[in-house]
Amino acid sequence: TVVATSNDTNYDGVTSATLTSVVLEDDVAFATVSGKTVTVGAGVDGPTFSDGYSITLSAPPTADVVVTLGCADPYVYVFPRRLVFSPDDWEPNLVAVNASLRNASDTRSRVATLTHSLASEDAFFDGLA
Repeated sequence: TVVATSNDTNYDGVTSATLTSVVLEDDVAFATVSGKTVTVGAGVDGPTFSDGYSITLSAPPTADVVVTLGCADPYVYVFPRRLVFSPDDWEPNLVAVNASLRNASDTRSRVATLTHSLASEDAFFDGLA
């Protein structure tokens, strides 16, 4: 039983056997990529040093969330290329990044964009990028 309390005598003390509630979903889905610049060393024979970052979900998913990682620059390597967050294991995941030179004479610094896309049967996370 629900009993109303009000300064208005028309409502104060009114009882109801049922209560209908509407819950508005105010959570926002997102995957957080640790906000940092990743700096790697590229050598002729492969990476000279690597760096990394972490990816975290904003809430536990109801189904697996697959994060696919990539880079258009074929000389920048992201590992792993695929992360899976599950309802039972949605702890932050670490991503390693390294690079190599295109050729021995191309020693200039360059910037590469890493991409992330999410897919899941959990509509909360599906399609985020």
